[in-house]
Amino acid sequence: MDHMGNGCGVCRLVRMVLLFSVACATGLLRAEDIVMNPVRREHPRLLVGDAGFEPLKRNAGTPAGKGLAERVIHDAEQLLDIPPQARRMEGRRLLMTSRTVLFRITTLCVAEKLTGERKYADRAIREMVNAAGYSDWNPSHFLDVGEMTLALALGCDWLYAVMTPEEREIVQRAIVEKGLKPSYQGKQLLW
Repeated sequence: MDHMGNGCGVCRLVRMVLLFSVACATGLLRAEDIVMNPVRREHPRLLVGDAGFEPLKRNAGTPAGKGLAERVIHDAEQLLDIPPQARRMEGRRLLMTSRTVLFRITTLCVAEKLTGERKYADRAIREMVNAAGYSDWNPSHFLDVGEMTLALALGCDWLYAVMTPEEREIVQRAIVEKGLKPSYQGKQLLW
């Protein structure tokens, strides 16, 4: 399906955000109408709810899901012996590096959730700690920063229970210092 088709999760998210923004701007939706649920204390919190990864594991046992699960595990196996992604600019962009890190971390995390094998988690954590050590995530092109922040946030959330406190501190500090703070430097916050 093309990038604007119904199969594109990013496109659906963009459409949802635009619809939400229009509803707020036109007065159809007021701030007091928005119910904010408190953030859960337990992990994982991001993209997976209370049920966690159990539906994914169940689906991997079906004929339709088996091939996908095998592909994820195959890709994760290939990543085990590859060194973590170096910080590599292409012109003025870090975007391909950010996307590579995002692919690696999510693939390794899902493989760990499917199999329970610690080797995938350990490799994902190495990737996160490595990316946390980059000098910056290229705040001059904020998509680079956003995708790197997403990669480390998902990895830290999904592997929270197996990360050491030191690893969590390194990754969380990088998310704040290299991801969140550059997003509002020099800007007045609206909230």
